[in-house]
Amino acid sequence: MNIFLDTNVALDFLLKGEDFFDDAKKVIAVCLNRGYNLYLSSISFATISYIARKGYEGHNVNELLSILREMVSVSPAVQSTVDDALDLNLGDFEDAMQFCSAQSVHSDYISTRNVEDFPEFSIPVVSPAVFLAQISRKG
Repeated sequence: MNIFLDTNVALDFLLKGEDFFDDAKKVIAVCLNRGYNLYLSSISFATISYIARKGYEGHNVNELLSILREMVSVSPAVQSTVDDALDLNLGDFEDAMQFCSAQSVHSDYISTRNVEDFPEFSIPVVSPAVFLAQISRKG
């Protein structure tokens, strides 16, 4: 199974986001324990670096990114990803890029805290809590 993490879930895990860390950690742990393929967009690494450097002084950002990189595969943002995202014409281009990145690696789910930012497409977009509930039913 291919699971795509939106940037906010990765940030919650890495920076131990107060309200969201536990679910982010559980999503990653379940995926790794079950042998699921975890993906993160290449643009997410840049976004995480930017946010971590701005708001979380004291963190070694490259170390955080290295830890994350060991856990996930990277879906590339190439010319066709940008073109496909532009064609979607969503209100938020970054969300369009995330969706097209997830699509490029044939994701079965997108896990995000901002479910409402993604229109209904071919990939189920669920919160970490919903993802965990659905996966637990599948055994």
